[in-house]
Amino acid sequence: MKRFIIYIIIISSIVLSQDTLSTKTFGDSLINDEGRSVQQTTDGGYINTGWIESYGDGEEEAAAELAIAKNTLVELAAELAAAEKAAAEKVALEKAAQLAVDCQAKYDESTAAYEAGNLEANIALKREILAMGCDEELSSKAQYYIGWTYGNKLFDMDAAQAEYQKGANNYFSGLKYVEKCEEKLALYKKNDEAEAVYRAGDFAKAAALREEVGLTKGCDKELAAKNLYQAGYIHQKKLNGNAKAKTLYEAVVISFSGSRWVDMAKQKLATL
Repeated sequence: MKRFIIYIIIISSIVLSQDTLSTKTFGDSLINDEGRSVQQTTDGGYINTGWIESYGDGEEEAAAELAIAKNTLVELAAELAAAEKAAAEKVALEKAAQLAVDCQAKYDESTAAYEAGNLEANIALKREILAMGCDEELSSKAQYYIGWTYGNKLFDMDAAQAEYQKGANNYFSGLKYVEKCEEKLALYKKNDEAEAVYRAGDFAKAAALREEVGLTKGCDKELAAKNLYQAGYIHQKKLNGNAKAKTLYEAVVISFSGSRWVDMAKQKLATL
């Protein structure tokens, strides 16, 4: 009769519910079988090592016992992998859900700051949203309203245009607020076109482009005020149209309180 020693490794896992995942007995208490080492795994389970002394008539019996041990090890490893995957997926879902809650709370906080008249805090909070990894829809909305605040409340066209460009560049095409950023940028582009046409000496076309930009619904207030003022200037200084110029200057004064172009329009009206 031959004597064989089979070394085995047993991996067990405890799932999140704390129920036993599986149990398996190896060896025999009547012979010299022994577990040698136990270590806890990262998922809360355990890995055991040890050996079994087996007495049999030949190598086939030992090979069979070894095959059983190997199969059990494979099964336990598969169960452990499945449990770890399920646990990781659950954690990921919980994190995503919490992030959505945190992002909306931050957006609500920024809205409250805006309504309280604290425009800089409103912008700072929206920038925090952009850094949090929030979903594309909320992030693009925050980006758009940063630009909108610059263009309509802080009267900074350059900053507004730069923020709209980020909205167009950084988020998925087709989203509502990405499209709104692109609409704003189209007006800024037309503003640049009017400047180029004016420098080329086509004053009538330049005035028409300026007026088109200034009267477009949804145009940023600072951009609209600038274009209506400059349309008036072209009519007054280049096209001998004082009556048209007066109408355009008055539109700036009436509609765009807070813009630097208002004082300039008042000065021009005083000379007509």
